[in-house]
Amino acid sequence: MVSRDGAAIRVSSLLVDGCLLGFIFILPFFFLRLVLLPSHRGVCLRHQRRSIYTRRYRQSRAISRYVLRKFKTPDAGTNNLLRDGDLEGSALVDAWLDVEALLYEPAVHAVFVQHRVVPALGGAPDEKVIGESVEKLRKVLEVYEARLGERRYLAGDDVSLADLSHFPYTHYFMGMPYAAVFDAFPRVRSWWQDLMARPAVQRVAAMMDGQ
Repeated sequence: MVSRDGAAIRVSSLLVDGCLLGFIFILPFFFLRLVLLPSHRGVCLRHQRRSIYTRRYRQSRAISRYVLRKFKTPDAGTNNLLRDGDLEGSALVDAWLDVEALLYEPAVHAVFVQHRVVPALGGAPDEKVIGESVEKLRKVLEVYEARLGERRYLAGDDVSLADLSHFPYTHYFMGMPYAAVFDAFPRVRSWWQDLMARPAVQRVAAMMDGQ
């Protein structure tokens, strides 16, 4: 059973973006299932005979928002990953989710595809694509380094969905030879280590690693 902790729910849902299937979350009085559609082009959330369908993987963030708002725990005030009720805070979460979706993920995803997917399909990685993507990532990390010099996390002083959304592909990326790009950004590396120290994140990382 996946933890009811909001972070665990969000991170586990992100695994669908990484094409890991069959995650079923069993919560009191609810059954919630996330599946990859047969077309392999979208993610579908099915809950109480209703479906929320997204055509693109990055739109699974909408599903994550739904999950976090639908299954709020009594202590949501101290574990509010969306900053609901805080106009400025929620705007910051949305802004950094956009940065992650539009700038960060495309760079690490391209490397992931070339390093992990292409060889698995019998092809040869395109080193030019990898090099260009790592350079794009470096430029994004420069922005992150500056931001993390101002606040502990991207959207403020507490962890949010904006931080946790980085987990799946970054976890894979850190196991690749190109992870050294992070070494030039000590605040970013510290931020990542902080995320990895969270028990919920460690549990999902173990699942991803087949432990």
